[in-house]
Amino acid sequence: MPNWCENELSVSGPAEELKEFREFANPLSANKLIPMPEEFKDIETGLTFIDGVKYTHWRTVEGKAIPVSEEEKKALHEKYGACHAIDWAHMNWGTIWDFIDCKVEEHSNMVVYRFDTAWGPPVPVIENIAEMYPNLSFLFSFGGIEINSSGSIFYVKGERNLLKHIEYRTGFYVEDLKDLDYNFSDKYSDSLRKAFPEMYSGTKHVAIE
Repeated sequence: MPNWCENELSVSGPAEELKEFREFANPLSANKLIPMPEEFKDIETGLTFIDGVKYTHWRTVEGKAIPVSEEEKKALHEKYGACHAIDWAHMNWGTIWDFIDCKVEEHSNMVVYRFDTAWGPPVPVIENIAEMYPNLSFLFSFGGIEINSSGSIFYVKGERNLLKHIEYRTGFYVEDLKDLDYNFSDKYSDSLRKAFPEMYSGTKHVAIE
């Protein structure tokens, strides 16, 4: 079992673009935003024995394990920088699997996604979203006792605008992050509105309960 990272992505901005994003991100998926190459999808990794020989990469074809050749692994690594799905996902998504247990909370001018990822936050995926929708703002918060780290990143106009890192301490639980993250959001909302009035015209901040 992996160590789990809890993630929350709050998206706000002009109504029409927010609606477009809601429709696009249904469901919210790392693979949808940064598709995994088809070559990796049937390669299994770990440790198996085929005809008494140990292999770490194989495919299952009609119930039989077939080893991936060294030549194919080399070609995949040269093309993608990885020769199996886990390494590729870690490099391109920041986590080894797609989003788990994604829940959506919709408001009149904000949509909030909560989901889990394995071993770390999917920062490359969130940055990709922010670049695709530069007129929306994205507050991405992540944390977890198991990964021993947490933080909040604000993306405005497609760029990483703010980063707040929160160190864990003994007895510090994920529930405690909620107030910290909401205070972070409230603290900077006024300054962001003044700096980017075109983003927030006609919108109203909705507190997350």
